[in-house]
Amino acid sequence: MASRDIFTIPNAISFARILCVPLFLYLIISDRFVLALILLAVCSLSDYIDGYLARKLNQISFLGQILDPVADRLFIFASLIGLLVKGIIDPVLLIIILVREVIIGVIQLRLFIKNIGFLPVTFLGKAGTAMLLFSLPIMLLQYILTGWLKDAFFVISAAVAFWGILLYYYAAALYIYQAHGIFKKYAESEMRSM
Repeated sequence: MASRDIFTIPNAISFARILCVPLFLYLIISDRFVLALILLAVCSLSDYIDGYLARKLNQISFLGQILDPVADRLFIFASLIGLLVKGIIDPVLLIIILVREVIIGVIQLRLFIKNIGFLPVTFLGKAGTAMLLFSLPIMLLQYILTGWLKDAFFVISAAVAFWGILLYYYAAALYIYQAHGIFKKYAESEMRSM
């Protein structure tokens, strides 16, 4: 059960990760790719650490359930925007991910407005996010490499991003199905209470 606590160690770690997003974007745009990769690695590790500490210290909180996925999404968008500015990726990739996030965001907002809470994060959703986050440093590396290594990293990053997007959308379909059931039960209970 999530608590209403705000000042927890996992929340502080998630918040620090969010604060690193503008720096990460700046490092990409200013061609400091090695530093960007190091920051991404540290923040990815902190993503694991805050989840582990939340469970270990029994500090799973409502705010943490919001901050953690927000930090992941912000890193994905900052990476994509930086890679787009540098001409490394096609704008279509950003649009594909944005469409999914808008759909899920609207559903989550409706759940929040109706005071139902949030959809629980699924393994598939986490796997899709992890694959997208994993594809980003590979995309950055292909930008600084040359020759056959550049081509190899392009193929690897495209494959990982492709499978990440497939999982991302499959998880979105499951979220939509879940939300439909929740909204249906909510509407039925509203009808009964009239």
